[in-house]
Amino acid sequence: MEEQPQVKVTGRRQAKRTERKVKTKKSNWFVTINTNKRYADDDPDLENDEAVLEEIIVGVLENIGEYMTVQVADHKWATEHIHNVVTDYVIERGQKTKMLHAHILIKVDHTSNIKLQYGKIKEHIMNELGLDNIYCDAKLVRPTSDDFITAYLDKNM
Repeated sequence: MEEQPQVKVTGRRQAKRTERKVKTKKSNWFVTINTNKRYADDDPDLENDEAVLEEIIVGVLENIGEYMTVQVADHKWATEHIHNVVTDYVIERGQKTKMLHAHILIKVDHTSNIKLQYGKIKEHIMNELGLDNIYCDAKLVRPTSDDFITAYLDKNM
């Protein structure tokens, strides 16, 4: 007689469940910030301006909770509702446009309803750089886009 594979059966009756499990949500934003300032290849200010922009971006990301709104009245930007925050960024000068800009990926695991205040980020960066205007765009992206966006950040597409 042949040996039969072992079958594992799990299940439950929904009506018998007394506690409701809170589902963790994943919210991801892809943010582009462009200073709209062009740099020649031999511009002596390029290295310093890249470092300054990077310092500002890191400051925003280290304090990203200040740029988020928790939309549920009794929820806060705290570990009870915000479980994990991962960010990644790249500072670069465009190959064609020669403009200094940054691409940022912000990933948040949470059990609330949150919103990124990219207008507040834009205003902060403009003030820090002393510029009248910059381009700032934030797109909410699906968690399944992570690999694509990471490849884009690294220009491995």
